[in-house]
Amino acid sequence: MKKYYSLELVEGSGLQLKKVLDQEIVLASAAFAWEYGTRYIMKLEVSGNKISGSVNGESSLEFVDLEASLDDGGIALLVNEGRTATDQLIVRG
Repeated sequence: MKKYYSLELVEGSGLQLKKVLDQEIVLASAAFAWEYGTRYIMKLEVSGNKISGSVNGESSLEFVDLEASLDDGGIALLVNEGRTATDQLIVRG
């Protein structure tokens, strides 16, 4: 079973805040012009049932998960296509 929240740069549609709990659900989205090879600072925060994400301190998305919030799980940096040159990954509990 897969279960996680994600903040994603999506080709053609911009920025998406997603939840995966057996299926993928787009919780919030916004137009965001991004380019391959450009450096971005992405931030994803989960506190209880509140999920928020931002890119470069702007273009923020927020969602309150009133259904089944994910109370536990792992943390990962995922790259579905392409590559990443990640400088830093910070996890706070």
